[in-house]
Formats: sequence, structure tokens, C-alpha cells
Amino acid sequence: MNILYFDDKCIVCNGFAKMVSKLDRRDIIRFASVDELKEVMPEDFDTVAYYSDDLYIHSDAVIEVVADATGFKFIRLSKIMPKCLRTAIYKFVAKNRHKLTGNKTCEIDQIDSEVKKKMISS
Repeated sequence: MNILYFDDKCIVCNGFAKMVSKLDRRDIIRFASVDELKEVMPEDFDTVAYYSDDLYIHSDAVIEVVADATGFKFIRLSKIMPKCLRTAIYKFVAKNRHKLTGNKTCEIDQIDSEVKKKMISS
């Protein structure tokens, strides 16, 4: 099962989940709160992780989930960019995502209905 773990209280992360849901025409991706991974992830991890054949985090998670959702495997070629650079960009956006949205939060009831139907956890 392919699972996108995302911060379900973050507007940016919810927007990403909504985009992935729309791209996932084969209906292969399910969603769960990143809180489900608290036991196995570092304490400060609170953004996006993706499980398919392995557990991906940061930019690798974004690349893998978009490749799986669209079916366009060539998206993985973006991994040619050095991982340290991809991770730095990802972490910058993740760190500043609340500032970018004016600290707005999103409750589970406000999650897109298509994403909500595919949630496997609360």
C-alpha cells in the first residue's frame, strides 16, 4: 500500500495532499497523519513522508509520490540534483511553511473531501 504521511494541520501540506489526490487517477495512494510515524521518526519531523517500496522523507518523498501518482516515472530523474541541495530547499520551505501562510492551521474537518475519503488514520 502506498501511503502519503502529511501534517494534516498544515495548510501547505493539505494543499500538497489535495494535489496528489487529484493526480492519483489510478487510486493507489492513501493518506495518513504524519503523527502516525512519531514512534519511528525524529522528534522534530512533522512534514511529509511517503511509503511505497521504502520509506521516503523530505524531497525524496515528494519526488516518489508525484512519480507514483502521475505514473510518469521520469520525474525520478530530478534526483540527479544533489540530494543535499534538494533537502536544503525542502527543509527551507518546510521550516517556513507556517510563516508563508500566516500561521493558519487546518483541522481534519477542513481537509479536501477526496483526501478525507482516502485517509487510513485520523
